[in-house]
Amino acid sequence: MNSPGQSSGEWNLLEKLLPNVPRGTREDLLRYTDLVLAWNSKINLTGAKSRQEFVEEHILDCVAASQALSEKFSFLDVGSGAGLPGVVWALLNPSSPAVLLDASLKRTAFLQRLRSELDLKNTHVVAKRFEELSEKDLPAVARTWDLVSRGTATPRDLLRLARRGQIPWRLWYVFSNEKIHAEYLTQAPPLGVEVGKITYRRFSRQDEAGRPGILTLLRKTE
Repeated sequence: MNSPGQSSGEWNLLEKLLPNVPRGTREDLLRYTDLVLAWNSKINLTGAKSRQEFVEEHILDCVAASQALSEKFSFLDVGSGAGLPGVVWALLNPSSPAVLLDASLKRTAFLQRLRSELDLKNTHVVAKRFEELSEKDLPAVARTWDLVSRGTATPRDLLRLARRGQIPWRLWYVFSNEKIHAEYLTQAPPLGVEVGKITYRRFSRQDEAGRPGILTLLRKTE
């Protein structure tokens, strides 16, 4: 595994773009990157082939989205997979309770390893499908959980999950783009879900031709 030391191009990139993120957190973000890449051949966690690609396409996007949110909250990462955005958000907000939820035992074993290696005391890992999840499965550290998803399901499938879920939730943040957001606007109202939008400025190396990042914001209306 590569050292997260300060001589790499990825370290220089994080130092340049995230000057307000503590040095130790930046080191943990690179440590996390190395763990994902080390496990990737075993359980197919990411399509990224290099440290640089994972940092630019995934780490920076999750950091930018987190910085666009005005409040800190207890969150549950639905279909956490490689830990995106849950692990990144937990590292950035160590006082916020976080749950990493995934139905795969292999992926949750990896997430447990991350929790140990990165000393994520604010984070809990749960191996279960979202529609089977109940309040008793969650740690008693928060009264209300907000949900977040990055690449978990199509709008139609995720909205069905939202209706079938057994736990109360306040808001659901979904990483989107303009096309996906438009699908939520079309499909959500008949299902009793209100749709909002949060845009965030992407970091320059993953600018996507100047388009902002989008978090589709779901809220139950019934």
